[in-house]
Amino acid sequence: MELLNSVLLRLELWKLELWKLDLWKAELFKSELTSLISTTYLLGIAGVIANICWPLFKQRKHILLGQIMACVLMASHFYLLGAATGAVVMAVAGIQAALALPLENHPQFKRVYLLSVFLTPVVCWLSWQGIASVFSSLALLLFCMGNLQTMTLKLRLWLLACLGAWIVHNSLVLSYPGLVSNALALATSLLALKREWRQSFDKGNAEHQVATTSQPGQ
Repeated sequence: MELLNSVLLRLELWKLELWKLDLWKAELFKSELTSLISTTYLLGIAGVIANICWPLFKQRKHILLGQIMACVLMASHFYLLGAATGAVVMAVAGIQAALALPLENHPQFKRVYLLSVFLTPVVCWLSWQGIASVFSSLALLLFCMGNLQTMTLKLRLWLLACLGAWIVHNSLVLSYPGLVSNALALATSLLALKREWRQSFDKGNAEHQVATTSQPGQ
C-alpha cells in the first residue's frame, strides 16, 4: 500500500513538473513572439520615417541614399512579417538604388544597371505568393525605371507610380506600417514634385526672358 502511494505521489509530482515546463515554454513563446512583433513594427516605423524623408531631398544622390536606407529597413520588416516577395523586392530595390548612384557621372554604367532589371521576373517567380507578388514586382520594375532617370523631375514621376504599386501590395499583406509609410511618402513626394515643377517652370521663364532681352533691337 505504501509502495502504491509512493508511486502515485511521484506521478503527481511528474505531472506538476510537466505542467510547470509547459507553462514556462508558453511564457517563453509569448515573450519571443512579443519581441518579434515589437522588432517587426519598430523596423516598419523606422522605414516609415526613412520613406518620409527621402522624397524631400533635392539632389538625386541624396534621394538614392535615402532609398537605400529605407529599403534595408522595409526589407527587414517584410521578412519578419512573412511577406517573402516584399522582402526580396525591397532588398533588390536597395541594390538597384546603389547601382543607380554612378549613372549621373558615368553614363556607361547604364548597361550594368539595366542588367538588374532582369532580376524582377526572377524575384517574382522564386518568391511567388499570389497576387501580392505581382504588385511588389511591378513596384520593383517602376522603381528601377525611375532610378534610371538622371533628371530629378522624371525620377519623381516614376517613383510616384512605384508608390501606387506598393500601396496595393501592402494592402494585400496587411502591412500597416507599410501603408502609413506609403501614404506619408506619397504626400511628401507630391510636395517635392510640386516644388521641382515650380523651380523648373521658373527656370524656363527666366531663360526665356534672358533670351528675349538679349535679342538685337530689343
